[in-house]
Amino acid sequence: MSCEQTSECHSANSSGGRVGAARRIGCHTDRSEAVTDGLRELFAREEAVDAWLRGDVAPAYDELRADPSLALNASQVRAHIAAHHSRRTSEA
Repeated sequence: MSCEQTSECHSANSSGGRVGAARRIGCHTDRSEAVTDGLRELFAREEAVDAWLRGDVAPAYDELRADPSLALNASQVRAHIAAHHSRRTSEA
């Protein structure tokens, strides 16, 4: 049995078409370079999300676990979102 396994992935948004288009307009010299660049970008995003989770989300979670009185209830969250939306729409 071979150690190599080949698989194909097809997406609904025709990423293969986008790779070909990027190659044609000069973003990449070939499909392999485009895929490599895409994987590099995917890994960078994964690292950024991981850093956000570890640096912001986990400490906030730990803080709420230590003092549940810091949490907002649903009404407070809705009021906060409404106020934020109101400020943003009045700036425009």
